[in-house]
Amino acid sequence: MKNLEFRAHNIKRKTIQLLILGLGLLICSNSTGAPLKLKFTEGDKYSFISVTERKITNIIEQNEVTTEETIRLENDFEVQEVDEKGFAWVKYTYKRVAMKVITPEQKIDFDSDSNQPRTPIQAAPYRLAIGESLYLRLSPQGRVEKINGLQSVVTFAKAKIRGMGGAQAISAGIEQAFSELEVKHTLENQIGVFPEANNIGPVWSSTEILLSSQAGYPRLAQIEDVNIVYERMYKLAGTGADGISIVDVNMKISSMSELMDIKGGKVEGQNTNLKASLDISGQGNGQIEIEQSTGRIINSKITQDSTQKAIMVATGEMRRPPSAPKPVKTHIVMNFSMLKIDTDRPKLPNDVNK
Repeated sequence: MKNLEFRAHNIKRKTIQLLILGLGLLICSNSTGAPLKLKFTEGDKYSFISVTERKITNIIEQNEVTTEETIRLENDFEVQEVDEKGFAWVKYTYKRVAMKVITPEQKIDFDSDSNQPRTPIQAAPYRLAIGESLYLRLSPQGRVEKINGLQSVVTFAKAKIRGMGGAQAISAGIEQAFSELEVKHTLENQIGVFPEANNIGPVWSSTEILLSSQAGYPRLAQIEDVNIVYERMYKLAGTGADGISIVDVNMKISSMSELMDIKGGKVEGQNTNLKASLDISGQGNGQIEIEQSTGRIINSKITQDSTQKAIMVATGEMRRPPSAPKPVKTHIVMNFSMLKIDTDRPKLPNDVNK
């Protein structure tokens, strides 16, 4: 009788253990699912489409001045080789640029597909690079491990400047747009959203540091660039029955700034100099839809708001405190998607050559 009781108790205990284990696996599966990563397949081809809307508000002589711009970039992304660890070599080809800019002084509406006779300076670097390709080695986490062909793109684009107005500014824009840092930053902002290989949880993070000019913030006269820190937090919000994972994104923006002597900062008639620091702070949030089976980013939308202001400090006595420039406010909306390009060809009938 005691043996029967013991066996019944043992069976009940094991059943409870299995139920707890099964519940734990279920909870883990529902909360994290399979690890999110890019699963490259040789021959796959995508169209990368990014649309960035930027609104910059500045105060000049007590008047609010707003600049609005929208930039649309389209590039082809063709997977050429994938190794056993999932790293891929990709051919990345510049295909189209469209731009709208509205300021108090001018309006620009340009699309490289429309064969317009004049190309605005802001769009020229990408317009001149259309048809050129880079070769990228990408990790399953969307990190850019290596870039080949940058110098070729720069040389090709510069060779087409002749006869264009603002040649010097266009040349500098080409070097910036196709620098290794800029290309890496642009691509990883779009696809480098996946957790590192050792992170299997539903929450992960990343940190990026850029100069303020590289991050697109307007320069303030006489004040040097500062480092901008982007801290991004990603959270897997769930995976639906259609195999689409939803990832929530939150971002904090801060600056690493120290007081520096500003150019021409000597105050006339007073035994003092001016020092300044640039303070940039803000936040952002958004959501990303990711195809679980391939890691393809179907759509992402990130909204970012930040304020840039200068802090002025005198290094000696002054009859009146220095006046700092008014804060500059920036509002950015970034949209990105990867459209699958069907490369399958219809099969020919067996008797095609008969």
